[in-house]
Amino acid sequence: LTFGLKEEELEKQLSSFALLGASYICFDNVDCELGGGPLDKCLTSNGPIAFRLLGKSEIRQMLWFATIVATGNNLRFRGDTTRRLLLARLESPDERPEERTGFQIQNVRQWTAEHRSRLVSDALTILRAWFVAGRPTGDCKVWGSFEAWSEIIPPAIVFAGGANPMAHRGELEAATHDSEREAALIVLAYLPKF
Repeated sequence: LTFGLKEEELEKQLSSFALLGASYICFDNVDCELGGGPLDKCLTSNGPIAFRLLGKSEIRQMLWFATIVATGNNLRFRGDTTRRLLLARLESPDERPEERTGFQIQNVRQWTAEHRSRLVSDALTILRAWFVAGRPTGDCKVWGSFEAWSEIIPPAIVFAGGANPMAHRGELEAATHDSEREAALIVLAYLPKF
């Protein structure tokens, strides 16, 4: 999908995917600030969401199942969206990374499809080992609005020897240029003090 700037258009896009029961949505090559009410409610949904249907003046409650992913260079976020994101950064030392060769796995999509059963088995083995070990937290913090996920997945990854996927959440929020928040702070700074 292309990320729409108008919230009405975004709500229509998202409601269409809710009707389809989509499991995955990708906003590709986002070049504007990512955020907005319709996106925020989908990112933290835990049950039915009210959507206005495309082409109708009707509101319908629908379950949201999709994982939302956004790609782009130097992504920027606005409003409350920042606290609802988990950032994955892919960096290459090459000026033109799309021309790289010599990968250990040449066709990662094909390899993943061919080895799916082993990968799922490995993931379940990690989760079982973590559970049998008493569910150690590994100093992983709980992420508000994503408690169920953050109480299981990051600690299990750390238990298996991986990096904590939550380790840099604070940096994301500190580095995010939030124009709405900055404007509100300016207004508050100049309000008369009584």
